[in-house]
Amino acid sequence: MLKPLTVLFLLAPVAAQAFSQCALTDIGGPGAHIAEEGSNPVISGQWAYAAFAQDTKVSILVASANGATQLPLYTIANGKGTTSNVRLAAAGSHAYVTWQQGGETDHHLWLAVSADHGRHWGAPEDLGPASHALQQIFADGSNVHLAFIGSKGHATALSSSDNGKTFGPAADLGRSSGEVVMTSHAQNVYVAWEIGRTSDEPGIGFGYSHDGGKTFTVDDISRNGSRQAHEPILSLNQKNGRLSLIWREHEPTQGVYLQSLDNGVSWSTPVVIDTDSRQFMVQDNGPTIFVSYLKEYMINNKPDWQVQLAVSKDGGLTFPFVQNLSGPTGVSQIVGDNSRPVPWSISGKIVLTGVAADGAYIWSGDRGRITSDKVYLGPGELASPQGQVALWEEPEGVITFAYCTDGNPKKR
Repeated sequence: MLKPLTVLFLLAPVAAQAFSQCALTDIGGPGAHIAEEGSNPVISGQWAYAAFAQDTKVSILVASANGATQLPLYTIANGKGTTSNVRLAAAGSHAYVTWQQGGETDHHLWLAVSADHGRHWGAPEDLGPASHALQQIFADGSNVHLAFIGSKGHATALSSSDNGKTFGPAADLGRSSGEVVMTSHAQNVYVAWEIGRTSDEPGIGFGYSHDGGKTFTVDDISRNGSRQAHEPILSLNQKNGRLSLIWREHEPTQGVYLQSLDNGVSWSTPVVIDTDSRQFMVQDNGPTIFVSYLKEYMINNKPDWQVQLAVSKDGGLTFPFVQNLSGPTGVSQIVGDNSRPVPWSISGKIVLTGVAADGAYIWSGDRGRITSDKVYLGPGELASPQGQVALWEEPEGVITFAYCTDGNPKKR
């Protein structure tokens, strides 16, 4: 499709990191789909990657120069059923795309690898049966790890130390009701998942590996459901090894943050971020820890879910700085993860996408604070950012890619 459109946003003067213009490109659809909770697009160095599923195909967009220069779409098709749940990872010159494919009862997990910044892709590999629940992928160095719910309903991890050429035996982490997440660094691999989602004692299972994913130590870190925990999200500070985790609780509905400073062996006491809130995400990639979420307000006796950003500058001990980024959104009901706000940060820089009733928005900032007005990207949902790029799904399944700048070439 590849129809470029540059949209200029005239904003008040802000810090140099704030976006003021975005070049938009429709890269797929109608009838295409992306998955929730980020991981698409991803960046590695000066390269950006985005992907989507459509019918029996998976298509990948590669862009150099931080997302400014787009290569032709690369499409993988193997004719083995409908594709879904496309996820991405990248490290160095390697890029990875994983997806699920098949009918209602025979979903398999697939992986394709590029060793040259996405310019060429190897033949897709069938990694075996999997539940239709959303899988996760993470890459660092030559290591690539996948976490998913196996066909028998168990959280499962697959690990490779040679850029996805070979994988060791699958690690069975125990029974799961979904919502699996993962992250890694060097030989440390971390996986969290929901246990007993519809039971009286829902909780969070957690597994850590210190041998590159060969073996895992597993525990219920929500104290056997006593905290009524759901929807875990992980973020690993690659510099100091701090592992951040956030989950949602009900009765009351609130988000709590906790962290591990000893590679997942022990955890801090959970800290409540906010009440009457859902759809939490966390980013711990620098000196500042960011938590984004939706908070319920009442406008004319009708719920209105608004985008919030909580910030900790004391290593996660407290989160005293909260910005209401969106104001009224017109979103009165949460549908799946379609409106989940997704952050990306590094060294104090922060970019965040959120969704209102009229479509997707992006915010940006530096030094631990959003410094721009919200920038309207276009109609749609499932928005996610990394670096200077973002992706979202417009109505009728049109997938749109954005490359954003501050509008001053001298500062890029």
